[in-house]
Amino acid sequence: MFGDFCHGLILLIFAGWMVSVEKEHMDKNSKNEIWAIFFGGRYVILMMSLFTLYTGFLYNEFFCKSVMVMTPYWMNTYDKETLEKFRYVELNPVFETNAPYIFGVDPVWAVQYIFLCSTLN
Repeated sequence: MFGDFCHGLILLIFAGWMVSVEKEHMDKNSKNEIWAIFFGGRYVILMMSLFTLYTGFLYNEFFCKSVMVMTPYWMNTYDKETLEKFRYVELNPVFETNAPYIFGVDPVWAVQYIFLCSTLN
């Protein structure tokens, strides 16, 4: 879950709620151990959620799916028949490319990772 924007957002909402109701729950002794542990670490959970939001945005991960925020650096210079015929193709940066990806990881790397994982199985 670390590095996923949407999961970090859910965690931020939960931690924000715990911080907002802390005065009401501070005086109460709860017999629920799990709640006591979560409530005791509410500021740690809040910081974890903020860092998860940052890394999720950096890695372009939204619910474990890569999202193309900007146009990727690499351009496909092959036609459809070539891509269907050959399993592996090379994208050469000497040829035509787009502007560099400004922030985060280029989504083309996620596609390459999917192909790599499918060949290992």
